[in-house]
Amino acid sequence: MSNTADAAALLAELLAHPFNEQAVRLAQMGQPDELIPDFAEEAARWAISDLDRALSAASTLVALSDAIAGPRARSCARRALAQALAYASRHEEALKIAHESIALAEEAGRPVDAARARLATLHVLDRMGQPHEAIAAGQAARATFLATGESVLAARADVNLGIVHRARNDPATALKHFSRARPVLAEDPVIAAQVDSNRAEALLELNDFAGAEAAFKSALEAFESAGVARAAAVVEGNLADLMSRQGRLDRALLHFENARRHFEKNQAEGDLARVARLEAEEAEAFTRAGLTQEALEAYRVAIPRLDEHGLIWEATRARTSFGGTLHKLGHHREADQVLAEAARAYRSREHDAGYARTCLMQGELAWMEGDRKRAQELFEKALAGLGERPAEAAVVRHHLASSALEQGRLAEAADLLEEALDTARRHDLAPLLADLLHTRAKVREARGEPAMALGDLRAAADEVERMRGSLQAERLRAAFVGERATVYEELVLALLAVNEAGAVDEAFHSVERAKSRTLLDVASGAISVDSTSRQSSPGGSASPLLRETAQLRAELNALYSRVFDATAPERSPAALAQWRQSIERSERRLENLESRLAATDEFAGLFAPPTELREVQRLLSADTALIEYFIARDELLAFVVRGDSIHVSRELASRPDVEEQVESLQFQLARSVNWISAGTRAGEALRGDTQRELDTLHRTLIEPLSARLHEINKLIVIPHGPLHAVPFHALHDDRGYVIEKFDVSYAPSASLLSHLGAARVPERPPRSPVPPLVLGLADEAAPHIEEEARGIANVLGGASALTGRDATRANLARQARGAPTVHLACHARFSPEAPLSSGLKLADGWLTVRDLHELRLDGAVVVLSGCDTGRSAVRAGDELTGFARGFIAAGASAVIMSLWTLSDDSAQKVMAMVYDAWHNAEPEGRPSLAAALRQAQCAMIRENGHPVLWGPFVHVGRP
Repeated sequence: MSNTADAAALLAELLAHPFNEQAVRLAQMGQPDELIPDFAEEAARWAISDLDRALSAASTLVALSDAIAGPRARSCARRALAQALAYASRHEEALKIAHESIALAEEAGRPVDAARARLATLHVLDRMGQPHEAIAAGQAARATFLATGESVLAARADVNLGIVHRARNDPATALKHFSRARPVLAEDPVIAAQVDSNRAEALLELNDFAGAEAAFKSALEAFESAGVARAAAVVEGNLADLMSRQGRLDRALLHFENARRHFEKNQAEGDLARVARLEAEEAEAFTRAGLTQEALEAYRVAIPRLDEHGLIWEATRARTSFGGTLHKLGHHREADQVLAEAARAYRSREHDAGYARTCLMQGELAWMEGDRKRAQELFEKALAGLGERPAEAAVVRHHLASSALEQGRLAEAADLLEEALDTARRHDLAPLLADLLHTRAKVREARGEPAMALGDLRAAADEVERMRGSLQAERLRAAFVGERATVYEELVLALLAVNEAGAVDEAFHSVERAKSRTLLDVASGAISVDSTSRQSSPGGSASPLLRETAQLRAELNALYSRVFDATAPERSPAALAQWRQSIERSERRLENLESRLAATDEFAGLFAPPTELREVQRLLSADTALIEYFIARDELLAFVVRGDSIHVSRELASRPDVEEQVESLQFQLARSVNWISAGTRAGEALRGDTQRELDTLHRTLIEPLSARLHEINKLIVIPHGPLHAVPFHALHDDRGYVIEKFDVSYAPSASLLSHLGAARVPERPPRSPVPPLVLGLADEAAPHIEEEARGIANVLGGASALTGRDATRANLARQARGAPTVHLACHARFSPEAPLSSGLKLADGWLTVRDLHELRLDGAVVVLSGCDTGRSAVRAGDELTGFARGFIAAGASAVIMSLWTLSDDSAQKVMAMVYDAWHNAEPEGRPSLAAALRQAQCAMIRENGHPVLWGPFVHVGRP
């Protein structure tokens, strides 16, 4: 039987019935030796698209042929099974079955069948670390095919030989084999697509990114047209790897996600090995994006799986990249061990390029440890081994240029950088281009060329911006900018050093480019962080991830309640530890799922540009000043912006000094909070200790700027880094507290403040058809909260009140939309290790920071009367993660919250006074919300001067 469609139909019927019945049918047909080889051909083809089906069919054919057929049919059945086993990464079984096939074909006097069986051993021998034996078998098979006039089979031998040569670090020879085979196999679109995919991988190894991308896309289109989903998924994974190497991380993550979903959905035998390879390559992308901790965790999962499935080359490559990630995270000893293991593996298999890559990583590690001589030697070895791979060689030249710069060999450094820059531009390697421009700026600065150095820093920052705007996931954007924060820092310092018109304005704008950019993107609507609002992906396959995300969030909420609910049963230390571990694992899984969902979104390239200085100044009334702090090269500096001027104060302190002062203040505040929580009034000595730290920070942060703060009564503070934990309004000098002089507001960035619409005149409580909303939920720790909530609802007049069992998440989401004011009086917790899991306790569970993204607040003012609601974790790119970020992302225009644990009595007094001043004053004399908070805090100062009682409340957002 030669018609493959008929063969496929018969084979399908064969597999659908009991073995003995089909054996009888074949025997009755009288031609098993003719039929089984046709069935075997079809089963072998299924290995590409349906591996489980191929394994089942081939196994059945082996059993049938052994029962009723001769040696040729038995050989063909075994060859099909060997091919399927090879695809499933069951290499030893595949090799054994292939040798049986060869022996049976020779017994039957069928040299072509024997050669085909030999061809089936190539992939297996190569995977088992026997490349020379693989090449010998392939050449012998090809010679037999040519001698017998089997040109198509000879072309297939070329394809297999090309795969082995590519794995042996000889992509140039591999391309010759693929190019020779491609025209012969062009009539079969699926086979031709396989050749294109393999050609693309060889081109990728040679850093011909454009050629590789074209070949991969041609193969992908052919596989999709033919309905060969598994092969298409393999190509998607290869495209992801290509784009990751180029730094096109947005497209890389999309292709990784598409490939992963296919393999996770189908879970055919052998596909777990593919998933492990994808995980390892995705970990490389995470490292390039600056997500080194995520990369570390991914490698620790993927590498054992690669070893388990016998993927030697992939495991060795993963170990090389894993070593680099360990080195970045400071795990130098483990990095050295992992890289040494990878180097031995590459050298034992004569893989020069792989060994060169480990030399590069080892050189970076030696450089970090201060061994400059060894680092230089390793970089030179790396360059020698990567000469035919221009993109990778450019990375090595960057390291060699940095070494030459440090040693004062400026001309050599410049030459190395020029060659590397040419490569980066030619291949459009944006991350590498940014790094090279940054280093060339240092060389030009050392050569006394400040103007040219400034130009390079500007160009480097532009490249970072270009890459940042292409990334979908919020945490990827933040991590990528954070990884290259020094570009912005040095650009700011270079601008401040030149006597050039507009340089200070540009420096201010550059500071804004480095701060809380992702929050600005979210608040402006450029990107969304609410994963549950995504109904589908471009491929329509996001639903399983959405369901898993929703289920995981529900499980986490239950775990939060167990850990943090004072009434939960069985709160033994062991149970608590187990629940906390479950939370940690689930948080990591949820963050990963959200990034995977983000990879399918279409907002890449969208971002909110930072606001120009002139626009910020237009927002400031004559009695308002804005102070923006920035730490660059460990130097703390500050911009003081008025409506008609800008001034920079340099060298206020070093970063270590600032961190020490902030830590000392936090220690003293914590001592005072503990005294008050225990029901003991703080003594004079305790008050004096806190006052001393507030005085010290005032001398550092405010006093040097005081000449620029005359004739103002409103102050907007934009902190940076550790300063986000400082209560600027509570800083003190011999004339009193800062809050006694100014209305004080805070913002993560001036651009965000501009987006929120800072007004020239005091804000009035907005008029809205939707009433204000007050939510209060008491618990054992704060039994009077609901009384506070009802009192505030009365003050607001006509407000909706949610208390007791009505204080649910659904009710909050429904009634907060359109409300001008949302007051939440409930227990709160902040988790610095997992800030997105920080939450507010409602009647039906915890409303986490992550959940806040689902709210629609439409410009509401939010007041949080709960402990620690103003705390935030400061991540890369000066991105804040906490309640302030969550509510602003949900649409709040301003938030009042607390920096530390509240005293119930003091909190109620402050809140009552704020609302009395803000809502009940006569319209013509009604203060802004920030001014109302100031009035309340000043009244509390007069009652009891200790700042721990009145100082926790801060106003963030629109004044």
